[in-house]
Amino acid sequence: MFCTKCGNSVTDDTQFCTKCGGRVMLGSSNTVTSDSAPNHFDAQEPIGAHRFVVPDRTISAASYATEGASPLRLIVLGGLATLAAAAMVAYIIMPRGSPDEGFVQLDQIATRWNDGIDLAGHTRRNSLSGPVQNLQAIKQDLEKLKVSACMSDAKAHLNRYMDGTISTYLEFMGGADYATPVALKTEMDAYQTARQRCAAFR
Repeated sequence: MFCTKCGNSVTDDTQFCTKCGGRVMLGSSNTVTSDSAPNHFDAQEPIGAHRFVVPDRTISAASYATEGASPLRLIVLGGLATLAAAAMVAYIIMPRGSPDEGFVQLDQIATRWNDGIDLAGHTRRNSLSGPVQNLQAIKQDLEKLKVSACMSDAKAHLNRYMDGTISTYLEFMGGADYATPVALKTEMDAYQTARQRCAAFR
């Protein structure tokens, strides 16, 4: 058997360790006791075979190692709890994009567009350069606008509608007859549908 204080090998009938002088109680070859808790055991012995006597209780080596890690587990769990709380606070206070982000701005651009179309519709063919440039500027503002994922469909349909309308005016300025393509009406209807879907989040 082995001294539980220093790990020195001792005979079964030894009462004191010949190396450290610690008192060794007689017992089986697998069970030893000492005046103090162990600080070493032989690496050749299976850890499960040792049992240590500590004040008020006796525990196996395996459970000793596990219970000895309890403070570490508490520290780790405390750290994880702190990180979780910090993440929750950050989620609450940090600004986040809402599903209707860009809704109001998109409506404002659509209103400007309608005003521009009214002006162009009452302008002679040879004087359309200014009104068409205004429509192009409004379309550029639309392209720069940042919107939510929900509003991105509405923006895309409105952008295609504007692009087609400007192209139709440019062709008209070049001498072609003015006719609103069916595809433009389809894009406008799709824009209105997408806009209403996102309006539910307001």
